[in-house]
Amino acid sequence: MVEVLDEVTVAVSDTRGAATKVLEASESVEAAAAGLQRRIEHFLGRVAV
Repeated sequence: MVEVLDEVTVAVSDTRGAATKVLEASESVEAAAAGLQRRIEHFLGRVAV
């Protein structure tokens, strides 16, 4: 029984670590997309005049 609980604990820890990495990657992509959007809006504001 203890071995099973140890395996579950390790699996939960691994899953949490993977979820954290996915969240960090998602936040990076979100920030990059927001930056790109600002650049495009700035560019279009300059050339649309």
